[in-house]
Amino acid sequence: MSLRTKPVINNFFTTNGVEWYIRKSKVITPSNGKLNIEMSKGRVNILIVSENITIIPIGLTEEGSVTKCGLRIYDGGSYVVTWSPLFRFASGITPNLTANGWDELVLECIDGNTVWAYIIGQDMKSA
Repeated sequence: MSLRTKPVINNFFTTNGVEWYIRKSKVITPSNGKLNIEMSKGRVNILIVSENITIIPIGLTEEGSVTKCGLRIYDGGSYVVTWSPLFRFASGITPNLTANGWDELVLECIDGNTVWAYIIGQDMKSA
C-alpha cells in the first residue's frame, strides 16, 4: 500500500484521505553533527537532513510520566543518521530512512530512560 500525503497547511496534513492536526511544529537543525530533540514540548519536530548526524532525545520525563512527540525526517537516507542508545525500535532494527522524501515517527518515553520510536510512515512523498 502506498501512502499519499499532502503537505502541512495551517497545521493539518492528510495521509490516505485521513486528516491529521499538528498542534505545534518546529524545524530543528543539527549542531556539530548532533541533533537534540526536545521531547517535553509535545510537538512535531521537522528535520531536513543535510549532513551526517546523531539524534539525541532531551527533556525526558520522570518515571511514571509520559512524553510524546513527532519527528518528520526529510532526506534522512542521503546521510548517515545515528540514533542515541536511548532509542528503541521494533525488533531492535533502526529504520532505513528515505533519501528523496520523508519518514514519520512518533517518539514516546514512559520511564525517563528509554525512547520508543514508532514508524508511522516511510518513503512519504508530496502529492
